[in-house]
Amino acid sequence: MEFSVILDSGSDITTVPKAIADFLDLEIENEESEMIGYKGIGKIKNSKVTIIFKGKVQRLDEVLHDVPIAVMQDPEEQEVVVGTRGVFEHFKILFNDSKSVSITRII
Repeated sequence: MEFSVILDSGSDITTVPKAIADFLDLEIENEESEMIGYKGIGKIKNSKVTIIFKGKVQRLDEVLHDVPIAVMQDPEEQEVVVGTRGVFEHFKILFNDSKSVSITRII
């Protein structure tokens, strides 16, 4: 499965559609809660995921483990949004324009 992501400095948490979470066979908590996002209020379940930011060569890949995510329960939700929690504190992220982002690991 291949998909694009939106890197969003205004989003507190990473959101993943249920279909992608199911495909990745993520462990998803049973408890459902509500989240307010730019599209309104949606039902979510919490999980964690490993995120790999691909470098130009594999040795430059950056890996983050146990990133908290919200699994969107609405089947209409299709976007993966990478939010700040568990991600932005590990990197210096520079938004150069609408399509170009520089990501540097903070040591």
